[in-house]
Amino acid sequence: MTLHHQLMNCRQDDARRAGERDRLLLESQRARGALRPRPDPDAAAWRLIRLLFRRVAAAQRTFLASPEQMAESGVREPN
Repeated sequence: MTLHHQLMNCRQDDARRAGERDRLLLESQRARGALRPRPDPDAAAWRLIRLLFRRVAAAQRTFLASPEQMAESGVREPN
């Protein structure tokens, strides 16, 4: 057998092994996904709402001006 034939056989063998490895990996991922319980569809929405409210509250705390600062700048408080 020539060197060219040996290289071709090695390449084919590597491709078969890679295909088998990919198939096993995909099969294990599917099995792992089937065991995991599905998350509550509303949970993600509630998590996002809580995150947004926290950011709004933090932004309001950050930008509040003291009465001294308000008097110095001449800016009126919102009614």
